[in-house]
Amino acid sequence: VAEWCGACKTTKPLIRQFSKRLSDLAVFLVIDIDENEEIANHFNVSAVPTIMLLRDGNTLGHIKEQIKGSGPDTGSKLAALLFFNIF
Repeated sequence: VAEWCGACKTTKPLIRQFSKRLSDLAVFLVIDIDENEEIANHFNVSAVPTIMLLRDGNTLGHIKEQIKGSGPDTGSKLAALLFFNIF
């Protein structure tokens, strides 16, 4: 995420919801790319928001596209990514 990113601000609540519901299965982190450039570069983050699923440092899947607002498909994409890789 980035403070200047409008789509990031609308995506954060969605991530918080999943974090609460799946707290026993996954850890959710929100990282500001401006404050953590090294992490953003390591994972080749080129657009925000970028949502990634990692296990043992390896990328299992990602939603790496410009998300306009909190679009109705953002939640379903995130749910599919999580449930496909967690269950």
